[in-house]
Amino acid sequence: MIYDVIIVGGGPAGSACATVLSRAGLNVLVCERTTLPRAKICGDCVNPKTWELFSLLEISENVRALPLNLLTKISVSNSRRDSVTMDLSDSSERPFFAVSRALLDQIFLRQAQASGADVRQEAHVGAVDWDELWHVQITQGRDENFAVPSGRVLVGADGRNSLVGTAFAKQTTGWRRTARVGVQWLARAQPLPQTVAMFLFEMGYAGVVNLDDDCSNIAMTTTPETAQFACTDFETFLAATLLSNPVARHMLKDITPLGDITTAYPVNPVRRAVLPGAVFLAGDARRTLEPFTGEGVCFALNDGIRTAVEVLRFFGQESALRIPYRSSSWWPNYLFSQILRSDRLSESAVAIAARFPDLLPWVLKTVF
Repeated sequence: MIYDVIIVGGGPAGSACATVLSRAGLNVLVCERTTLPRAKICGDCVNPKTWELFSLLEISENVRALPLNLLTKISVSNSRRDSVTMDLSDSSERPFFAVSRALLDQIFLRQAQASGADVRQEAHVGAVDWDELWHVQITQGRDENFAVPSGRVLVGADGRNSLVGTAFAKQTTGWRRTARVGVQWLARAQPLPQTVAMFLFEMGYAGVVNLDDDCSNIAMTTTPETAQFACTDFETFLAATLLSNPVARHMLKDITPLGDITTAYPVNPVRRAVLPGAVFLAGDARRTLEPFTGEGVCFALNDGIRTAVEVLRFFGQESALRIPYRSSSWWPNYLFSQILRSDRLSESAVAIAARFPDLLPWVLKTVF
């Protein structure tokens, strides 16, 4: 079978792209290598800007039906006991919230399927070739046999380590030289009602947020040397990271993992571009961010929609969609990422914010 578009990756970017293209009448195949719901290394916080995209994709009510923890405060503490707390605007229409990505991503992929996309889960892409059409070799589940569907357009939405991006990018730009490793686990709910708490420590930072009354998500970035102890010597790992922050030691209670500890390497923002033609990149496959402002999902959905508009233009169709989240909004993440890259800068930034609290409304306006 020949598809109009083959999308590799069924996360937020790939699902959003598939939803828009399918609604426009294109025949779309989505190849997702896992089966949803699946765990995802993420802070599990979603920026209020994302509600506009939920509305555009017609999934707002589906999202509101999830067990959301509506967040009203953000606190940041450095290792010198300086702390700042920012109060968020109380908006029931577009709240800042925390929710399991396993649940949220499932909504995105189901909407793509409901819109008409052919969604294949446990579809492992082994190779991609071009011969007047794109030929994608996929194996389904544990099947040793493989299928090779063809498509007129290929979209890589397969994450920061994108197979499509690696194979077809004409340019890859690194934004930093220091590699970071993401580490995440779930623990018992912490005494943080409606608050996302960030803690700085040497060579990294961590975010802690309650997903519900029973469970908290703990996610951090740190060095490869430190992260290697996460699964082998958890006490040493904690002492070198989260619990080296005195505020975290005082505030957090029983952060023993309730299940597996997951890691992702590297958390190293890059930007890729491909030659103009019948291949496109979306989401983390095109540009990766350190989404500590909760903009990860927002960026991915927006970029998936943006990519869909470009693909429609490739087919000679003009879309009337208005993308509310502009690409220029990446700069706060880039700026804060550069600050967090340096222990001295990040410690000083919190100290300055604690001394000059009038700066905080500007920070919130910039990010949210």
